[in-house]
Amino acid sequence: MPLRAAEASFLLKFLSIFSCLFLLLKITPMQPLLEWIAGFEFGLLKMWGISGALNGNAIIIGSVTIEIVAECSGLFMPILLAALLWSTKISNSRRVKYLLAFSPPLFLFNLARLYITILPLAIAPAWFTPIHVFLWFLDSAIVLAIWMRAQGIGLKELVRQKKSGN
Repeated sequence: MPLRAAEASFLLKFLSIFSCLFLLLKITPMQPLLEWIAGFEFGLLKMWGISGALNGNAIIIGSVTIEIVAECSGLFMPILLAALLWSTKISNSRRVKYLLAFSPPLFLFNLARLYITILPLAIAPAWFTPIHVFLWFLDSAIVLAIWMRAQGIGLKELVRQKKSGN
């Protein structure tokens, strides 16, 4: 089924905005933030009696090293949200309101997500990847829910649109 003009326009806008913002994330010097996040996470692990080492933005637990990279910084999901908000027809004031209101909670959720992801390395390393993937999808689903709310689309409207074939 071919894309409708509105769908193609959305995809073009979204991919353009997201690509530019993601490139900006990748080229921006972020070492101090990444080291702070690694130190914060390592401090939480130590509070629970988990031993390891910290080396810059890397956490070492046993023989495993986890490097906190730009995508783990807590800035990726606000970038995704910004790209979604600016790709759709809503007012600029609503876009800014949603981005400013939800970026801090997304950052805090990311800190919790990192901790929950790293913790199994000390207990059951085989769980690292499944937990990492699950929480990444959960984080993405939260961003999509925020965007839907900004659009005025609730779960009922989404189900109704699906049933009507739109």
